[in-house]
Amino acid sequence: MLNKQIFRVDNQTAHSTGTDEIRTKMQNLVDELNQASDAYYNGKEIMSNKEFDTKFDELKKLEEESDFHLENSPTHNVGADVVDFLPKFKHPYPALSLDKTKNIDEFVSKFKKGIADSGDSNNFIVLMYKEDGSTVQVYYKHGKLDKLVTRGNGEIGSIITHNVNVLSGLPTQLPYDIDLVVRGEAVMSYQEFERINSELPEDQKYANPRNLAAATLTMLDANEASNRHLMFQAFNLVDASSDLGFAKTDWGRAAFKSSFLYRLSALEEVGFNVVPLKVCTVDELADAVKEMTADIINYDYPVDGLVAAMDNYAYSSKLEGTEHHPNIMQGYAFKWADETKETILRKIEWSPSRTGRLNPVAIFDPIGLEGTVVTRASLHNLSIMKKMRIHVGNRLSVYKSNMIIPYVNENLDYDSEPDYSPEFVQGLIGCCPTCGVKAEINVSSEGIETVCCPNSDCPEKLIGKLVNFCSRDAMDIQGMSEETIKKLVDNGFIKEYADFFYLKDKPEIASLSGFGQVSWNNMCQAAEKARSTDFVRFIVALSIPDIGKGQAKTLLKYINEHYDELRPKTQIDVYNPVGILIYMGQSNFDFAKINGFGDITARGLRAWIWNHMLWDTPEARVYSAVNFTDVRPQKVNNASPVSGKSFCITGKLNQFANRQELVDKIESLGGKWVDSVSSKTDYLINNDVTSTSGKNKKAKELNIPIISEADFVNMTE
Repeated sequence: MLNKQIFRVDNQTAHSTGTDEIRTKMQNLVDELNQASDAYYNGKEIMSNKEFDTKFDELKKLEEESDFHLENSPTHNVGADVVDFLPKFKHPYPALSLDKTKNIDEFVSKFKKGIADSGDSNNFIVLMYKEDGSTVQVYYKHGKLDKLVTRGNGEIGSIITHNVNVLSGLPTQLPYDIDLVVRGEAVMSYQEFERINSELPEDQKYANPRNLAAATLTMLDANEASNRHLMFQAFNLVDASSDLGFAKTDWGRAAFKSSFLYRLSALEEVGFNVVPLKVCTVDELADAVKEMTADIINYDYPVDGLVAAMDNYAYSSKLEGTEHHPNIMQGYAFKWADETKETILRKIEWSPSRTGRLNPVAIFDPIGLEGTVVTRASLHNLSIMKKMRIHVGNRLSVYKSNMIIPYVNENLDYDSEPDYSPEFVQGLIGCCPTCGVKAEINVSSEGIETVCCPNSDCPEKLIGKLVNFCSRDAMDIQGMSEETIKKLVDNGFIKEYADFFYLKDKPEIASLSGFGQVSWNNMCQAAEKARSTDFVRFIVALSIPDIGKGQAKTLLKYINEHYDELRPKTQIDVYNPVGILIYMGQSNFDFAKINGFGDITARGLRAWIWNHMLWDTPEARVYSAVNFTDVRPQKVNNASPVSGKSFCITGKLNQFANRQELVDKIESLGGKWVDSVSSKTDYLINNDVTSTSGKNKKAKELNIPIISEADFVNMTE
């Protein structure tokens, strides 16, 4: 009989009644889904939408059953991450993702229940296109456009105000002195997508308008972006400092407060484009869905579904949602079933990725899907190809997921094709198209076969490592986009990590096309600033296999708790956790002793330290080139009333700057932070102790005390 286990996961403790196998399964699902999401947002396709939804639902079910989730779980994160090289902005009104369904009966029944619960049988529904672009939040101060910000991860976005001129459909000056927050979608037409894509080199082409729209909005050079055209379509008036101007009568002011449709109409009156919509009763909703779906073939912009919202804004805005989704009455998405067509497979290409994986792509006879001509689609991996017995000349069924991304659905000649022989497979995978080295097959612990380039010096891998080194969670070198890094590599200025810190010795960079004296100076200053870093950032920057931000934090915690016993007696007493980690690897420390590190990860880390940190290697050289800012933490006060207690946190904070500051305080006093309420939780911290949120309800069911921030502070004193 297995006891309940506590898993340390990315700076959080989560309780699970499951086994190690369940946790491993969840981790694998998270990794697969996040990789698929990252690929999608970067113009690649490695997983079908059907497969993504199936895995997503499986992960969600496991989380509910085991009462914990991983910090980077896609079920708890919204959209794409913020862009590393752009300024950041914390949204005062988080942009939550919408709950969704593909079942029309479920879609309609949810609103029937919602309207019945509202007590207003005359209420109606606003049905809108769910456009597939890049969500943007626009901020106005005193009637003037102040900021344009991407949705980012829902809480923190990237400021893209410098690219406002690429967007039509939103005014830069309102006719009223008012503060306003408007949310909408920046979309690119199919025609504009084809025009821009046709002018790009083959290896720089984008998979769909959505990815090209996102890339355009986040370009640093506003002049380069200015020859592209996007449309802003408002779908929500998030907040207004006053209804004055929008509502000139008592009726208008009441409607502004109570009607979702009226608020959209008010936006249209002052110059915003508003997303195409249809107004209907709940009894007309199913027919309205069919009508808008049929009309999509004549629409110039990509759409991946429909969104319905109750018009009674005053009612729906008061309804409780979850931490990650608003209440469905404020917005519930309906995603279309996927159209399929038949074609003939003519060729299989292998597309290289930064990790060295080679992703198979089917090249087939042109077919028309959802208004565009499709000639290629992802085959995902070698295991799927084997399962489908894919051979050149086969008849394939291809679908366009949510009318956007094409995928191979079925091999219609499956029964006539033999299984893959080893000789056939070897001839099929060939060589890496980037470096020409013979490709190899990797098999995961789940038996999934992928094709990889084994060449450690493959240019594609080098670029991937350098991009990761400069990223926000790593060294955070501002302005070092992938495009900039490629230019520096191609011209011989960057060959390894440490070269970033010696760009100041290479003034000839300023004469490169696309650069200049100012950009070179900014680059040098950003690199010099990033030279001062900490343990976690540095470990993340080194691209150590299986060691991410969460594992780096776990390592640092263990080192701090055992610092004196780990430190060599001959070492000068200077706090240096990276040096201790290297010493641990050198002295054959068993990393499996650390909670959260299995045997495979432990052996891999120890071998990596031996191979990369004890010799004259790029990793060892960059270690000598940076300055560490880590300060040895004070010893935990185990005598405090917080010690040994577990705390869950929800709602807004008043006394602490953010949630992480409160977590740090709890842990410094010997307490633990948990992400969900369970029978093992000692306290729920929520300033709104009367809230009817899910966590408050569960805490009351389990008789767990709900305390405010002030209560917690009093406890610590």
